[in-house]
Amino acid sequence: MFILRIVKILLVLYAYLGCRSPQINCLTADCYNVYFTNSSSTIPWDSCQVITSLHAPWEGNRKDKTTFRAFYNETSFIFRFQVEDSSIAVVDSDAESDVALGDRVELFFAQDTSLNNYYCLEMSPNGRTLDYRASFYRKFDDKWNLDGLQIQSSKNNSGYTITGIIPIVFFQQLTNTISLKGKKIKTGIFRAEKRTIGQSEDFSWYSWISPRSKHPDFHISSAFGTLSF
Repeated sequence: MFILRIVKILLVLYAYLGCRSPQINCLTADCYNVYFTNSSSTIPWDSCQVITSLHAPWEGNRKDKTTFRAFYNETSFIFRFQVEDSSIAVVDSDAESDVALGDRVELFFAQDTSLNNYYCLEMSPNGRTLDYRASFYRKFDDKWNLDGLQIQSSKNNSGYTITGIIPIVFFQQLTNTISLKGKKIKTGIFRAEKRTIGQSEDFSWYSWISPRSKHPDFHISSAFGTLSF
């Protein structure tokens, strides 16, 4: 009877933890201003919580080696993706929408799980960005742009790195508050890996959590974890 009771308690605890939204804690770094005016060696990346849990939910949860880090100060939210990709595929085009035809990393931000309004950044290895506003379900406003967004990209022998700056006012407006301390924002951290160049939908889709969907879909609330300031 005692062992049965312990088993029941463990099952309840497991179910509770399984339902909790994954969380990334964003480091405060008041002494750092804008990344692109500093040497990369001065950025406190090693002090940031690192997200390494990206996986392909629709391909047997195959692990990805992408890492994500972020920190913020009074003016900026600074983030970095480091991606391992031996065959980078991008479309050589200035059209913003063509970012979605190739390899990219993605950040989605929402005030809550209703997804009445959420904001999406899709960033390619060549430094181009597709940014748009959306509402549930898949109602996209491609005319929206994130004012003040800065993106820097670089390729290397193992893949590519995307570093970006988002003005902190974006998050202040999203949360309707000036002080972000203690605030939580629903956040999606994703990667799309194009297996062939061209118009086909031949992608592997990676997420830091497993959305509750039978088919690849990041535009649902279960695809979002929590960013904690």
